[in-house]
Amino acid sequence: MTRSTICAAACAMAILSLLLARPAWAGVYDDFNDGDAADGSPVTWIPLAWYPGTYDASTGDYRLIPPPGGAVDSFMASLNRDLSVADMSIRIQVRKETESPLFNEYVSIFARINPVDATRPPGDYTGYEIRLRQDGEFRISRQDAGTQNLLTSVFTPLDVTQQDVVLQFDLFGDSLSAWAWPADQPMPSAPLLSTEDFAYDAPGTIALASTDGDADSVGIFRWVHISPDHVIRDGDATDDGRIDIDDLNAVRNHFGATGAADGTLAGDTVPWDGQVNIDDLNAVRNNFGAGMAAVPEPGNLLAMVVGCAMLGSVNFRKRNCLESRT
Repeated sequence: MTRSTICAAACAMAILSLLLARPAWAGVYDDFNDGDAADGSPVTWIPLAWYPGTYDASTGDYRLIPPPGGAVDSFMASLNRDLSVADMSIRIQVRKETESPLFNEYVSIFARINPVDATRPPGDYTGYEIRLRQDGEFRISRQDAGTQNLLTSVFTPLDVTQQDVVLQFDLFGDSLSAWAWPADQPMPSAPLLSTEDFAYDAPGTIALASTDGDADSVGIFRWVHISPDHVIRDGDATDDGRIDIDDLNAVRNHFGATGAADGTLAGDTVPWDGQVNIDDLNAVRNNFGAGMAAVPEPGNLLAMVVGCAMLGSVNFRKRNCLESRT
C-alpha cells in the first residue's frame, strides 16, 4: 500500500469518526408559549390515559390540573410521544400551586420510560424517576413495572409549593445524577444525588408528573429542556435553551438595564435577577456553546476532505519525483 493511500485512508477515518461523534438528535426546548402542548411544536405531550384531569398549556405554562372533587393524592402525568433516547439530560422549571399544601405534594421527571405509549396501565411502565416532595425530600427511584424502588435520596430546604424550582436529571450509561435548586439562583456545581443502576439502559421517553396532595393542587411546568449533553442554561438571555451569539448581543445591547426578575427583561440571563450587568456577560462567556449540537460544520468537513486530497497528491508527486531521479 502506497504512502498516499495510507494517508488518504487515515484522513477518511478521521472524518468518519467526527461524523459518528455527532449526536443522533439535537435536543428539545419547549417553553409551551404556543399554548398547545400536544401540537408537535416542538414535541407532543400526551396525558397518560389512566390519570384524568386537565392538561392545559393555554397560559404559556403547562398546567396539570386535577379533576374537581378528585381523590387526595391523585397522580397526573404527561408523556413525551416523540422521543426515545437512552442518554439524555433533562431540565425543567416547575412549581406547585396549592391552597393547603400537605407533606405528600411532589413533582417528578420520568426518563427512559417504556413502553412509549400513553394508553398502557401504570403497571406496564419501566424507567427512572427523580422526585421533589413538598417537605424537601429529593430522590432517584427505579420504576419496575408498577413497583417503585428507591435508589438514593436526600433532604433539601426546597419547598416547591412556595417557589419555582429547577430540576435536572442526567442519565448517561449507568450513571444517574440529579440537581434541584431555586429558579432565581445559579445551578450548583455538584449534583445533589448520584448513583449507578444497570437495570434500564435502553432508549425510552420522558414524562412530567405531579401529585395532587390536597385535591386542589396544580403542577405548573414553565419549560422543559432535553439535551443529548449535560444541560447548562446559565447565560441564556433569549430563553431558547442555547447560549450563542444572540445571547451575547442581547447582553451587549441592553447592558445596564434593570427591570423585573422574571425573564421579561431583555438581556437578563438565566438565572434572572432583573439586571443586565457583568454577571450576565460572564455567564454567556463561561457557557458559550452550551445547548447546541456538536455537529461539524459543512465547511470544516469540506476543508478536511480537500486537505486529505491535497496531502495525498503531494505524497504522490513527491514519490514520482524521487523515482524519476533514480
